[in-house]
Amino acid sequence: MGYLFYKNGASMTKQQLLVKIQLAKQQQWQELDLSQQGLTELPPELGQLHTLRTLYLYNNQLRYLPPEIGQLSALQELVIGTNQLRWLPSEIAQLTVLRGLYASDNQLCRFPPEISQLNALHSLSLSNNPLTYLLPEIAQLSNLRELYLDNTQLHSLPPELGQLNLAVLDVSRNHLSCVAQELGLLSDLRVLDLRHNPCQLPETIGDLKKQGAGVYIPQNCYLPDEMLNESSGMIDRYLTGW
Repeated sequence: MGYLFYKNGASMTKQQLLVKIQLAKQQQWQELDLSQQGLTELPPELGQLHTLRTLYLYNNQLRYLPPEIGQLSALQELVIGTNQLRWLPSEIAQLTVLRGLYASDNQLCRFPPEISQLNALHSLSLSNNPLTYLLPEIAQLSNLRELYLDNTQLHSLPPELGQLNLAVLDVSRNHLSCVAQELGLLSDLRVLDLRHNPCQLPETIGDLKKQGAGVYIPQNCYLPDEMLNESSGMIDRYLTGW
């Protein structure tokens, strides 16, 4: 396996990009780094890289991904953060072995429904996007372990989140006024970050803390009476957020 790296900040011409893709195809690369190249679009030839497992596209100026990206049948990790993406193509649902999708710092204003079909997905980052809501279909991601939704525009979380097997859930810096009781059903959760939300917590959040999860909440967050009746040491551990 081999791959080329261009100097940070340098812009890649369309011809250079095609040459690099052709080389990756001929040599059956498993990893391709096209980050920080000033790219505004990707050619359909990208879909010919059937051996590719990891694709880096972060920090470009991409406004859309070509539908041919769904032809990357071996792709396990897709890094598309820090672009100008407003939507994802429906063909992304064809990436059946994708384990990591990192799409932070884009312009996604809605949860792409195609993501719910990525059954192998283990880690999903949609941080720093203007998302306003999550679809209940997110519960279909049965293998999802890490979900990063910090610094978006969420006002609520669907109760279906409680059906997942999450270990990490970051929804800090949103507009959550309340948290669904179903989050207390996340028995595998190890980190829950609710900081910088004007939220009211359900009793079930106390169950997460008792099972050893690290729970981070706003200092001024409302605590239910059941949690206030716990030992002062327990409450102090809850108020570790800023």
